[in-house]
Amino acid sequence: MESRNRIEFTSAFDYKVIYAFTVNDEKHNGLIKIGDATLHTNTPADSLSPNCRELNQAALTRIKQYTNTVGIMPVLLHTELAVKTMKSKKDGSVELKAFRDHEVHRVLENSGIKKAKINDTTGREWYRITKETAIEAIAAVKKNYANLSNSVSNEFIPIIFRPEQKEAIERTIKQFKNSPELQ
Repeated sequence: MESRNRIEFTSAFDYKVIYAFTVNDEKHNGLIKIGDATLHTNTPADSLSPNCRELNQAALTRIKQYTNTVGIMPVLLHTELAVKTMKSKKDGSVELKAFRDHEVHRVLENSGIKKAKINDTTGREWYRITKETAIEAIAAVKKNYANLSNSVSNEFIPIIFRPEQKEAIERTIKQFKNSPELQ
């Protein structure tokens, strides 16, 4: 009997998708979460308009990965490709670059919008904003703005480390202080 080789084709493109969603319950009232997902598709980027079926499906798949077990129903507010234009440092040409949700979070925080705390949860990507503000923050990232108004801010925004990160930093500092060969 002859064995046949199976050829499997994978998607030609992987795109980052940025999304905003909420949950219609008392705990999330007025809050929006901004996240990102990866879309594997053969569809060209110029055919993936904001809130199209493929982008929405990629976002919902990602959202369900971390919400399915807690029994909440996400309400998808907005999706679009997470792509911005950047000037190449080498030759000044313009190139496309994917961006991540934390860049949108940074724009919001640089604009004075703090992360919302939901009871005692570890969820750190929720903001008390409108859908329009979420879309404006995504647009700001695409324009390479530091904040919603594209103004310069001198406000220092500290990095807040998770407990395990703090512990690793403290152990590293202690190791450096106690190692004669590192001094």
